[in-house]
Amino acid sequence: NIKLLAGQALRTPTVKTVGLNEETQVSINQLTNESVKLDKVKAETISSYEGGFTYNDKKINASIVIFSNSTQNQIVKSQYQVEGNDPFNIVENLDNPTRAYGYEFDFQFIPKEQFHISLNNFYAKVNEDSTSLLKFLPILKTNLLVTYTVSQKYSINIALIGRHVLRNGDEENENGYLLFDANFIFPIIKQLSIELQVKNIFNRQLNDFSYINVPMPGRFFIGTISTKF
Repeated sequence: NIKLLAGQALRTPTVKTVGLNEETQVSINQLTNESVKLDKVKAETISSYEGGFTYNDKKINASIVIFSNSTQNQIVKSQYQVEGNDPFNIVENLDNPTRAYGYEFDFQFIPKEQFHISLNNFYAKVNEDSTSLLKFLPILKTNLLVTYTVSQKYSINIALIGRHVLRNGDEENENGYLLFDANFIFPIIKQLSIELQVKNIFNRQLNDFSYINVPMPGRFFIGTISTKF
């Protein structure tokens, strides 16, 4: 299967956005005794193009999608600084357009009914002169998932996940970082099962540099109880 898509979207400022800027402008003028006029928030336009193909048979499922997006006048939250006072929250348009392009690849191999191997690879790049926070998102993510069904009768599943992440401008991890997770699903009765997730198995210590080096979670556990009616 082959697909080609093209689209254009328009996002206008909301009433809340316009009202926030009007109220802020009045507050600034009262505080500074000056006639400050905030820029009018313009509509944001997004042009997107996408193409790809898929292949499926009994043992192999594969797909790849290539995309390109361009955003003009992106609407973002910002701040207006008045000397000697706390900054005011405002909404404005980014001056530089935000252009992003990349691909996503999915592959699944099923050598046996109870044994699945899945690979997902995602790449996205934002233009360097963009002031959008999108440029801090991962530019490359690779996920490898191995799932084994221990028992078809009781649907006991064990999944091991490897995640490789590369972030733009991450000087601490120039080649990206690798994390491992595990999921275990145990049925109690036919309608009730327990899932245990172990994130960051090897307790790797990392900082999220895009948020002023806030420490990312180490090893942690998530437990879930699921029911079917």
